Amino acid sequence: TNDFSVSQNITCAGIVSDGTLNSSFVNASVVITNRVPTNPNQTFITDPLTRNDNMNCSGTYIDADNQAGTMSVNFYNGSSTHFRTNISTAGNNTIASYTLIRNQTNGFKKNENWTCTAQLNDGVISSDRVNDSVVISNTIPNNPTTNINPNLPLRLDNLNGSSFVSDPDGDTLE
Repeated sequence: TNDFSVSQNITCAGIVSDGTLNSSFVNASVVITNRVPTNPNQTFITDPLTRNDNMNCSGTYIDADNQAGTMSVNFYNGSSTHFRTNISTAGNNTIASYTLIRNQTNGFKKNENWTCTAQLNDGVISSDRVNDSVVISNTIPNNPTTNINPNLPLRLDNLNGSSFVSDPDGDTLE
């Protein structure tokens, strides 16, 4: 089994003999190379994204040399870096994913533009950054139940209309 190192120079030398005379040595050399890992599908899994959602970003680590490596994930809010982490991959063709949990530190606001970037490294060389962006959206409020009481009114009764409303984004309703 051969286990060559990147940049290692391997030389093969040959000589031929007919039992009486020998030829000159002929050499051939190669240098072991390393190809850049690729990430063909960097995506936000949560799209559309509202301000109450967690933000998930995933990509696929592909290395033509079948080397394990890392995926460096960066979340940007506009042009500012908000969060960064490194994810160790198990090996070639591995999906790596990170979820940025919505909390006090990670508060998402409507109409913000968020970008997730990923850069792969196989321990020798890094890929270019691949990115995907999403804008925090606003969802329609819900008005699932409207009632009038009493439900069998008489001519002189007072009527009371009520509605149970909610908003998935947690907006104040009017």
